[in-house]
Amino acid sequence: MTYEIQGLNEKESLNLLNWKAFKTNIVNSRYTNILTRAVTYAFGLPLALEISFDVLGKEEQNVFLDIAYCFKGYTLMKVTNILQVYYRRCIKYHIGVLVENSLIKINWCDNRVTMHDFYKGHEQRNCSRKVTRNT
Repeated sequence: MTYEIQGLNEKESLNLLNWKAFKTNIVNSRYTNILTRAVTYAFGLPLALEISFDVLGKEEQNVFLDIAYCFKGYTLMKVTNILQVYYRRCIKYHIGVLVENSLIKINWCDNRVTMHDFYKGHEQRNCSRKVTRNT
């Protein structure tokens, strides 16, 4: 079972980010604007700024990028069928890893693959991104 993380309010987010970045809750005022923008951008998940998909295997990284740039909003069945051509039976495992790590979500009402709004700014590239695949 996977649970969606609820965001913190702005004050809690700033507090957490200050402690993480500066090890104190007293921060030079010149950083206030940038920290507030970072918290707003991360939708109440200030440590999401620290999340990296580098901990994923190479294929999970590629699946994440394929979904983010080409298949977000598609039904899970369609994504699975399309990506199974390349990833074979492993695609279900890879999608499961992405769901467990909260990198993608499956909307159980309409079975569509979605992502947290945090990633919206990162998907400006189009589906023609160049991916080097080892075959």
